[in-house]
Amino acid sequence: MSEELKRPESSMNLYVNITGLLSFYLSLVLINYFHPDMDRVVATIVCIFSSFTIPLYFDLFVYKKYKKASSGFHNIENKNPDRILVKLLGFLATFFIAWLIYNFLPEYQIDYHQHFKSIANYSLLILAVLGLYYLIEADIWMKEPEDGYYHMGKLTMVLLFAAKKEEINWIILKEHFRNWFIKIFFFPIMFGVSYIHVDFLLKWNISDFTDKRDIYFYFQYLIFSMDVVFACAGYLITFRVVDSHIKSVDPTKLGWIFCLMCYVPFSGYSTSFFKYNNGFFFYDWLYNDDILFIIWAGIVLFANAIYAFSTVAFGYRFSNLTYRGIITSGPYRFSKHPAYITKNIAWWFYSVPFISADGWKDAAAYCFGLSLINLIYFMRARTEENHLSNYPEYVQYANWMNEHGTLRFIGKLIPFFAYSEERAKRQGALTWQKQLEKKERELEF
Repeated sequence: MSEELKRPESSMNLYVNITGLLSFYLSLVLINYFHPDMDRVVATIVCIFSSFTIPLYFDLFVYKKYKKASSGFHNIENKNPDRILVKLLGFLATFFIAWLIYNFLPEYQIDYHQHFKSIANYSLLILAVLGLYYLIEADIWMKEPEDGYYHMGKLTMVLLFAAKKEEINWIILKEHFRNWFIKIFFFPIMFGVSYIHVDFLLKWNISDFTDKRDIYFYFQYLIFSMDVVFACAGYLITFRVVDSHIKSVDPTKLGWIFCLMCYVPFSGYSTSFFKYNNGFFFYDWLYNDDILFIIWAGIVLFANAIYAFSTVAFGYRFSNLTYRGIITSGPYRFSKHPAYITKNIAWWFYSVPFISADGWKDAAAYCFGLSLINLIYFMRARTEENHLSNYPEYVQYANWMNEHGTLRFIGKLIPFFAYSEERAKRQGALTWQKQLEKKERELEF
């Protein structure tokens, strides 16, 4: 098997993404040097844009990703003014829903989201105006132009003008709602965390390092900043013209449940229910032992660096619960789930749940709680595999990883942990495309 299988080519060029990473860090240096008092929201936006500008240039003008079959474009011009008007209506209706959510849902009125809220309405207006032009241009060259926006427009016409609802393809429309829920839900979270990290990094300088914990926290913020900034770019740059559009969203309830459990506001319930720490961390435990502190902090930082660099490997193809092209480079050259593995390892070393001043029973309870958190991430990995197994290139990659991955020995010792295409496809995580094909076959009979 190992001789026949080859690792599929990655959808993103890792080295180009690294230039985006360097550009992001350079933007932090330049802001700190020339304009240290820059409004932090503006600084965060500058940092996000700097992370994807170079990769975007390469995908547009060097690799010309719009010519790939997976972009959904072809060379045949197909103008249809009526269809475009319906899509424009669906596009504006979609943005109107986003506006309603951000302005009236209580979750987005809390302090955590206020920095995002300060730009949300202006951003939606700018994106809507620019998006209208892009939508018209993209529609002309699409192989299948009756997409989610088209059917959203049809639904809007049903609601406003009592049009025929029989013309709506509900499978495509449901996928459209899933697609946009992901953007609407995750971008404010990532922007809020990006703001915190950019603000922290711009405020600190060498004179602030009065303690070894300060040095640790600085590098921790430096590492996590690349994760969240690149994640923001991922939720913004979802365009066919660079083949970074969302090709499908996980259609399963379990996939969504295990993913959302890891993010606010739902993560608060998860960490409260599965408590694994009482506020005592490794830097409290090892503070008086400089050598062990440095070694332990190095392990935590190294694990978190791999976790964050996994997001860099995705570039602006990163987003939860979606497939936007396979990533097989960087940390994904060695493992299918490097981010989840290293993130969970870091938690054990950072939180030291096995150390408790309250006795072994509390320590055992904390270890059990963190083990349940680990289980959530294991289930996230499994549900993702179920979804991605709809794509032959992922099946090829996962089977290749069974033979060549760094942790392949675990799957060989315990087959349950090895990838199985048969097991993944038994879960019935059919993408919207395969649901359409299934419905068409049923109609034939």
